[in-house]
Amino acid sequence: MRQAEAIRTLFLGGKRSYPLDEAASLLAWPRHRLRSELAAQYLVPEIEWESKRVPWRAVAVLAVGEWSYGRVEDVLAEQASVLPTLVRSDNLSVRLPRFQIAAIDAAARRSGRTVDEFLSSYLADLTCMEAPALSEDVVGFREAYHWPAAVPSKRADRSCVDASPCDASVNV
Repeated sequence: MRQAEAIRTLFLGGKRSYPLDEAASLLAWPRHRLRSELAAQYLVPEIEWESKRVPWRAVAVLAVGEWSYGRVEDVLAEQASVLPTLVRSDNLSVRLPRFQIAAIDAAARRSGRTVDEFLSSYLADLTCMEAPALSEDVVGFREAYHWPAAVPSKRADRSCVDASPCDASVNV
C-alpha cells in the first residue's frame, strides 16, 4: 500500500481497530516488527498479537513516528481538519545567521528529512520541557501534545505532561 493511501485509510477510514496484517500493511512493516513494537508498548508477549486486533490509536501512534505531522497533513489536504487544531502546521518566519541556516540544511539533508521535519524533531525536547506550563496555559495543548495517543489522566502523570512524546511508550 502506498504511503498516501495508508495515511488516508488510517486517518479518514474511521476504523476502531485493525487485524494485525492490515495494521502492518498500513505501516508498510513486516508482521514481526509490528508484533515486537506492540509487545514492547503494551508489555505483553508478542504471540498475543496474533489473535488480537490492533487499536487505531496504537497504529496511529506508530504511523506518526514514521511519517511527519506535515506529511499526514499534506496528504489529507482539505480533509486535514480531522486533525486537532494544534497538531496542524503553521508557518514561522525566523531570522538566523546564514551559518546556522547552513548547519540546519546540512543536518536535515544528512538525516534524510526536510528542514521542517528535522526542526520539528529537533524541537521535541523543547516542547517536552515547556509542556507542563503550556498544558495549563494553552487550550488544547495537552490533547495535541499526546495525539494520536489517548490523553492520560492528569493524576497518572507527573513528568513531561503525562510522559508522552518524551518517552517511548504509547498511551493507548
